Amino acid sequence: MSVLENFFDYFLSKSEHLREETYKNYHETVRRIVLDEKNPKANVMLAIQLAAIYELRFYKKYYDVTLRIMEMQNDAWKSSEWISYYKKEFEETKSFILKKQNVCNQKLEFFLSILKYSTFAFLIYFIILVINKLALMGVNYLFK
Repeated sequence: MSVLENFFDYFLSKSEHLREETYKNYHETVRRIVLDEKNPKANVMLAIQLAAIYELRFYKKYYDVTLRIMEMQNDAWKSSEWISYYKKEFEETKSFILKKQNVCNQKLEFFLSILKYSTFAFLIYFIILVINKLALMGVNYLFK
């Protein structure tokens, strides 16, 4: 039992560590996006920001807030000479996230419909069993 407990503790601590790393990486990525582009190394900043926008696609947990941040930042980029680059990456990332969310929602709806119908089928099955049991016990007045 001790080996299982140790494995479980290790797994939990590793999961927590990965969650913390993901959180730090996500916020570092967002920080890179909103940095002031008036840096003399604008081309480098552009590349860093475009890469950061692309990376946001892989932070599933943060999709909703990512879309809001990108919309907000999109307004700030309107005065940038690099707007066409930002706009393209922004739209592709937004499209990617919305597709992923749509697929997740479809899977959830499908699962819930199966659950709903299987619950309904189980309920009908249970009622038939009860009626059958009552009929076997000689309570025939239910069917009159």
